Amino acid sequence: MNNPVTDLSPLASAINLTSLSVGGSDTVAVTDVATLGQFTQLTYLSLVHAKPTSMTWLPLLTQLQRLAFTDVKFGPTGVQGVAALPLTSFYVSSSDLADLSPLQSLTLLTNLSLYLSPFSDISPLVDNPGLGAGDYVVLTQNSALDCTAQAANLAALRSTGLTLYTDCP
Repeated sequence: MNNPVTDLSPLASAINLTSLSVGGSDTVAVTDVATLGQFTQLTYLSLVHAKPTSMTWLPLLTQLQRLAFTDVKFGPTGVQGVAALPLTSFYVSSSDLADLSPLQSLTLLTNLSLYLSPFSDISPLVDNPGLGAGDYVVLTQNSALDCTAQAANLAALRSTGLTLYTDCP
């Protein structure tokens, strides 16, 4: 991005937005993203190069169907706020996402892509009753994922009929 965003407050009056892509840069990360909670009509959100100080705004986006995080550092709270959203597509890349348990309740997902993030347990995906035939799940370039330890979970995901892309055999 040529003009990294550091302050979202100028967008505060644009409450009828339905689609928004916003981000910082490799050297400038957006930290205060609380303003995003005002955009309750959003159906698509992409956040790039950010270190949110809080994710409390996320559950307010009750219309959100597609969500993408690239190079977002969530910290210890992870993506807790996604659990109640009607997401059909969720993309996370180059993040510190370690806990996938909030994804267990995303039963409307049809596309899930998790790249370059340190999660090691995919059982929440197995426990998601909405994932199955016709859905796409991408779990690649995740160094913390032990293929041997997660073999049963990978087999369980495959048995649902979804299309699974992974670095594991």
